[in-house]
Amino acid sequence: MTRSILAVADSDSYVKWAAATLDTLPELDASLVVLNSPVHPTPSQLVAALAGTRMADLPPATVRLSQLRRRLRDSPPDVLLLATTGPAAVHVLRSLAGAVPRPLVVTGLPGMSVPATELALRYRSTADVFVVHSHREAAEFRALGEKLGITPRLVVNRLPYLARRTTGLPHADTSPLRRVLFAPQAMFPQTREDRTRLLLALGRLAESRPDLDVVVKLRGLAGEAQTHHEDLPFDRLVADHRDAPGVAALRIATGPLSQYLSPGTALV
Repeated sequence: MTRSILAVADSDSYVKWAAATLDTLPELDASLVVLNSPVHPTPSQLVAALAGTRMADLPPATVRLSQLRRRLRDSPPDVLLLATTGPAAVHVLRSLAGAVPRPLVVTGLPGMSVPATELALRYRSTADVFVVHSHREAAEFRALGEKLGITPRLVVNRLPYLARRTTGLPHADTSPLRRVLFAPQAMFPQTREDRTRLLLALGRLAESRPDLDVVVKLRGLAGEAQTHHEDLPFDRLVADHRDAPGVAALRIATGPLSQYLSPGTALV
């Protein structure tokens, strides 16, 4: 009998992690739903998060927590992949209290998490398995758990977005440079000063090298929800500094990062 796995996600980065993780488990009957929450991705963010995965052709349903509870009660999967922000994870885990049968609950974070944080661990403390993506993360979460009296079952797994290689190192890219790609995060760079300084430097590059496609690749535009709130969206900073040298020549882009990482691209 084919085992089933249900992935529950809420924000764009968790949708991406969930879909990519499901792709590494082709032997399972997989499905994905997205919780209706303040960090729910927009349609364009969903398309970007699912791009290149088997879920791209199966747009996930958006469900309320009450609907998810009913589904888990009436048709429990063998495995629940809990791919949500911490507060949502708490609510889903509480809804499983006393459930019979109870699915195996696997949770994790959508990227590298160094240093390990107390909230990340506490929110997910009643899950059965906590996936991390490096031995350093495992060591830090294990040490933090000992300090907090929590004993997580940690599993180290490669980031599911990485291409699989059987042997050897990646081939060097010898293509002429034609694109510089800057991919900031919602929480990094942290300060307005740092963000503005980097933006102006990219503008000067675009002005001095008109042969280059200088791209600012964003997870979301101003006003779109992300896993972490972004106080100073780069598209808004570009609009504020459009008269600075070269800034108007910068290209603001969204969508899957992979579509911009073609030969001849330097990633900042």
